[in-house]
Amino acid sequence: TPNPKPQTPNPKPQTPVYSFNKNRCKYMRIFTGIILASLLVLSAQGQTAGPTWAVSFTQSFSETSWYFLQGNATTKGNITYDSINNRMKIYRENGRNDRFCGSIFPFSDTDCTMLIVNDKRYLIYNSKNYCCMCCTSAQGCGIIKTTWMNGAERITNQPYPNVNIKGQSCPVNLWLKKGLQNNWYKEAQYTPPGATGPVSVPLQINMEPVDDIVYDAETFDSTYTPVDSMFSLPTGMGDCEKKCPFLSLCSLIGFSS
Repeated sequence: TPNPKPQTPNPKPQTPVYSFNKNRCKYMRIFTGIILASLLVLSAQGQTAGPTWAVSFTQSFSETSWYFLQGNATTKGNITYDSINNRMKIYRENGRNDRFCGSIFPFSDTDCTMLIVNDKRYLIYNSKNYCCMCCTSAQGCGIIKTTWMNGAERITNQPYPNVNIKGQSCPVNLWLKKGLQNNWYKEAQYTPPGATGPVSVPLQINMEPVDDIVYDAETFDSTYTPVDSMFSLPTGMGDCEKKCPFLSLCSLIGFSS
């Protein structure tokens, strides 16, 4: 079946338009340093064992984030995770305030998919009929490791009640991993059907003070089967291998790495 044309008023891929501003570049470089530190926290493995993610899962979330010059915003999305094949996908209904998505089409309300596959991070905008290659695993843009919370401190002075996940009463823990910012991780210990032990179900990731993601525990599914079509690049948007625009966060990561 022929690939349907994108349902947009203008089917031609849109190109981000920027005006050069020295102050904007300065702030972007400062912000990039913070982001790079966050990426290292999310991908590094420490010496102290922390909670471990399931090797593959899907889950929905709501997110409140702050982005410079744009303020606070809230959106919804979902994550599709497949560490066995070193790939993951994060979809946001509105990527305006995401540090990566929002740097391509600034001040624009548009959906955004962050696809990490083949050691590359791509940004995909269905409503803009646009995609580009942002950065690579070697630059700190790989998938989140299942053991990304190794080296974190468990906070024991704030007990939380158990949460119900698919009929199972699951204990809740709060963890702190420090980078240039505090990275708080609230999780539940859930044992999937047929599993030999529990996995960590994300309840909240708060990268203080710029990003707070609250996950819907009931949508957690570690039994789904990852297939290639879930992680394939779109067709009809031109060359997704082209580098993202020069003044985006992606280029600044390239300069900093």
